[in-house]
Amino acid sequence: MDSRAKRPQLSGGRYGRRGMTNFPGLLLLSVGMLFPMISSASEEGHDHRHHVAVFVGATHAEGTDEPTLGAHYEYLLTPKIGVGALVDHAGGDLDATIVAGALSFHPHKGLILIAAAGNENTDHGDEFIARAGIGYEFELRGGWSLTPQLNFDFVKDEETKEVYGISIGKAF
Repeated sequence: MDSRAKRPQLSGGRYGRRGMTNFPGLLLLSVGMLFPMISSASEEGHDHRHHVAVFVGATHAEGTDEPTLGAHYEYLLTPKIGVGALVDHAGGDLDATIVAGALSFHPHKGLILIAAAGNENTDHGDEFIARAGIGYEFELRGGWSLTPQLNFDFVKDEETKEVYGISIGKAF
């Protein structure tokens, strides 16, 4: 008997769910490898007002986890409040691109609370989207940062989507 016939079929996405099953482990491994580079945050607050980041993660919706990539920008108005923009694209069956303006609040050390509003574009058309998120920014040497994030995307007449992953950023 063929051993492949005994394997259960996994559903979801263009490549199935198999490609995302090790994602949390890979995130933890990446953080562990970068941990020695982490330095404590400056007591004076942020030295730079601009921050750009690349987001790598996944979007959980419709019973699947699809790979998600993004680019984020933040300008700090004060050490605790920032404004910016983000572009995220969830691939696979979701095939959705989000463009949004964002407001961020840094209440304590590396904690970041995010609120965003914008547009989600899919093959079904454009919809208004609201995002609420939380992250924790670990400051690295040379103005670099590593920020695990969890976001919730709200679109009219759709289930809430969870977007999770890590942003790797640079302050300047």
